[in-house]
Amino acid sequence: STRKESSAASDVYKRQNNLRIQATTSGQTQYNMVSISGSQVMTGSFSNEAVLDITSLPNGVYFITLENEEEIYTQKVIKTSY
Repeated sequence: STRKESSAASDVYKRQNNLRIQATTSGQTQYNMVSISGSQVMTGSFSNEAVLDITSLPNGVYFITLENEEEIYTQKVIKTSY
């Protein structure tokens, strides 16, 4: 089977210092978050939903990539202090 790049693999919501990720497919989803300079800052996996605490990350632009058996999805995340 071939995975496709998708704009709807998951929903990513930023609320203050948390990222809430909700998978729209079943099974395990891997995530990898990198800074704009390409440094990996967070990685892991989840089923259905995950909440990632980004409090310790400096303000800036990040990219989170979600990957499962069906799809690959990348979204930009902008972290700012309130």
